[in-house]
Amino acid sequence: PFEDELVTYNNDLYGISVLPPRWRKCYFATGESMDMALSKLFVQEYFPETARQDALEMLTQIRQQLNSSIHSRSWMDGATKIKAVAKLDHMFLEVGRPSKWPPSAFETYEQWGGINTRRFFDNVVATNSYDVQKTIARLGRPIDRRRWGSSSCTDVNSYYSRKVNGIFIPAGILQAPFYSPTQAVARNYGSVGCICGHEMTHG
Repeated sequence: PFEDELVTYNNDLYGISVLPPRWRKCYFATGESMDMALSKLFVQEYFPETARQDALEMLTQIRQQLNSSIHSRSWMDGATKIKAVAKLDHMFLEVGRPSKWPPSAFETYEQWGGINTRRFFDNVVATNSYDVQKTIARLGRPIDRRRWGSSSCTDVNSYYSRKVNGIFIPAGILQAPFYSPTQAVARNYGSVGCICGHEMTHG
């Protein structure tokens, strides 16, 4: 009955008249509750370190060009240019994956009964309990500027965080056709390079 009402709600609000298949619901539930564990598996399989270093080099070059562009802007006064360049210099790039995998990437949830392939509800309770404990543990502690938060390495997206002055570029978007170490360099710059250059301008 609840799912029937959910179909009606989604249809009225979004025009979606059918529920997603169960496999799709399970996929997104896993990605949301075990994002870093799933991210680690994805990166190991689809984003080798060589691809990460190539992408990092491309993005570093884009940042250098933005730096040069700031210096040539006639509408910016000298003091503003100095501050803009300093902020750009301190902008960090998290490319493909976290610079250091967080503990959640290795968590087994044994404290809450572990993960069981036949008990979905218990798995949700275990992963949520871990998230609550982890969140409370961060209170009063120094900010980890490179923490990925709710973002996952499987996301086909990138974003700039003004809170920490950093750009996060998941491995999910560093895949063909957006990016590939084997395709033309111009194509990489024109696709994902353009997207990430845009994110830099948010800073």
